[in-house]
Amino acid sequence: MQTIQTRLSPSCQRTTTQAVFDEGDYCAAAPRRSMRVKFECGLENRSWGASEPSTCVYQASASSPAACMQAELARHEAALAAVLKEEEELRQEIAAEAAERGQHDEL
Repeated sequence: MQTIQTRLSPSCQRTTTQAVFDEGDYCAAAPRRSMRVKFECGLENRSWGASEPSTCVYQASASSPAACMQAELARHEAALAAVLKEEEELRQEIAAEAAERGQHDEL
């Protein structure tokens, strides 16, 4: 049986979605295999922190835009846009300094 649980955090700014996969194959001297995946808001699909806290019981964390509330996703996109803008400004600054050095070398 597979169940998906969703609950709002106390701040109501973020949702935590957890997928629960239970009733898996039988495991020697342990309960049936199960897996819990906690999803968090993120700009890309990514997983981390897989572990086996007890025999045949697995857990992991993952991020995905699908787990974002619209406002939180907009904040992440704005932060990314700011970083990309800063990166471009730094590239232009480096290019200007390189051009200036080139002029000094010619003298």
